[in-house]
Amino acid sequence: MLTLFKDLVVEDNAKKAQLQIVSYLENRGYNCKIEQHVPDRYDGMSGRIDIIANNKEHTIAIEVDRQSPRMKSIFKLTNYKADYKIILLRGMEGYFSSFNNNIRVIGIKVK
Repeated sequence: MLTLFKDLVVEDNAKKAQLQIVSYLENRGYNCKIEQHVPDRYDGMSGRIDIIANNKEHTIAIEVDRQSPRMKSIFKLTNYKADYKIILLRGMEGYFSSFNNNIRVIGIKVK
């Protein structure tokens, strides 16, 4: 899963980056849905997961943050059922970490 995003380069703008990630994944055989509704985003309010990507083998839930994971991104992914849960960090190329609840944090390059 780590190598899936190694060639990804996005704009340093949340919405543009989201659309570029979707295009990148679709070109690699994934079907993507943006803004998947979730009932709680950490503060009792409903929220959305940035991208849900599916192929024949697995489902990936993706949040896109800038430079550090947000608490609400961690919370939304923790409570969503997916094979892989990933936070992509714009502007942190080469960074990798993971949380105990199986969330991988991967830095991606910005233009």
